[in-house]
Amino acid sequence: MRLSAILLVLCAAAYVDAGPITYSKPSVVAAVGGEVTLPCKIDGELGDATLSWKKIVDGTDTPEMRIYHSKYARTPKDKYVVSTYNLTIKKLEINDGGYYKCSLESTTSDVKQTAVVVVEQPTIAFVPAIDTLERGKTVTVSCTANFASPHEVDMKKISDSIPKLSLWIGGQRKGVVSTEWSETIGVASKLSISANYTAASGDKDIQIRCRVITSDSALTVEASSKISVKYPVSKVDYVPKKKELYVGETLNCTADGNPPPSFTWHPISSPGPRTIHKSVLQITEKMIGDNKWECRVADHTTIMKKIMVEFTVVAAPEGEDGGDPAPVSTGSQTWKVAVGVVVPIVFICFIAIVIILYMMKKRRQRESSEEVKGGPHHGNGDSGYDEQAPREAPVTPNPIGYPAYPGPYAPEGGSQTDMPQAYPGRNSPGYADLGVRHLGQTNPGVDTHVAASPDPVAPNRGYSNEVYDQSPRQQESVLSSGPNPGSVV
Repeated sequence: MRLSAILLVLCAAAYVDAGPITYSKPSVVAAVGGEVTLPCKIDGELGDATLSWKKIVDGTDTPEMRIYHSKYARTPKDKYVVSTYNLTIKKLEINDGGYYKCSLESTTSDVKQTAVVVVEQPTIAFVPAIDTLERGKTVTVSCTANFASPHEVDMKKISDSIPKLSLWIGGQRKGVVSTEWSETIGVASKLSISANYTAASGDKDIQIRCRVITSDSALTVEASSKISVKYPVSKVDYVPKKKELYVGETLNCTADGNPPPSFTWHPISSPGPRTIHKSVLQITEKMIGDNKWECRVADHTTIMKKIMVEFTVVAAPEGEDGGDPAPVSTGSQTWKVAVGVVVPIVFICFIAIVIILYMMKKRRQRESSEEVKGGPHHGNGDSGYDEQAPREAPVTPNPIGYPAYPGPYAPEGGSQTDMPQAYPGRNSPGYADLGVRHLGQTNPGVDTHVAASPDPVAPNRGYSNEVYDQSPRQQESVLSSGPNPGSVV
């Protein structure tokens, strides 16, 4: 029950008639072509009340022009847009200036008015009509701006929207004028300001600005123009100031004047070219020798200034070809310097590497030769020396019944009882018959041709491990059968 009562109270409050207008602006200012929004806020919901926007048009048969009414179900024109009771005027024209009224009709009526001031773009004019001015001459600069405002407006209420006009010449403000309100409805008023300007020495291009402003800086409409100051030719000179010039160099003639003057190089005495119609004189091979030229400068009037130049042209510096040498760029010079530094360094490094490699090779050869000379050499038949690393030769017992004989393997003061044998895997030619040959040389009485096997090892011939490894066993079988009849006992 209590909840229902609360809901009824809330619903009733929602349909209470709208209260008074709580906010509006006394005035607004805008420029032609722009747009402006006029606020109108009410207390609460609109409900059964009606809200309308009208423009006051005094002096006509229809004193009020209705723009918007909340009870009419029609869309406002493209020029007027109403959103939450605020009125926006688009694409402003000069005749849109005036009073606009927001009316709320409820149990009581409430009306708020807003003054709309519309300002046109200002224009700048010169008297006399010129775009250039000679030094010492004077011109009158004027600026005007049209605007539209309501009739019989209270100046105090719309002070923030009062237009003002200011004029600037060459960065200096020449004056400010305020608005004088028009007493004629529907006719635009005009703001105007003027000032004199005299072209002084040193002036070239003078900027002119005319601004429409307001006290609260809500609007700034500006126009600009320029005066070009003319002055005759002066300060004629040339660079560089050298008595001797190389082929490929240039002479530049300079001068001050507005409009920019024209330049001509005229030869007084020169083996080179004829008249040059520009400010730069190129030094060529044809000009080698003494030269006398005249730089002539003319302005927009008949005034002409001259300057005489005497110089001697010599051939290009050593290392450059004849003709007009092209100037060497900084990048080219840098590249040449880099090449001149890098190439010698690379060459020196290359020579050093070659020397190091050569010394390393000679050192390896010398070490290899010393190893060969310092180590023992084994006879290798008729083929010379076997330069392999020395190995100990194993020995076998002397055959039974054979006399002991001295040899290279016998102890000092004793006799050799063993014979050398080959290591498995030894493939040097002639190594297998080493002991037999040595035995025959040191013991002439021993028959070295005893057949120890069906396939004895022949001198100066290689061997196979298989044949040689059988030799000791075959010798044992021969020795066990007794001494060889051909041997010496």
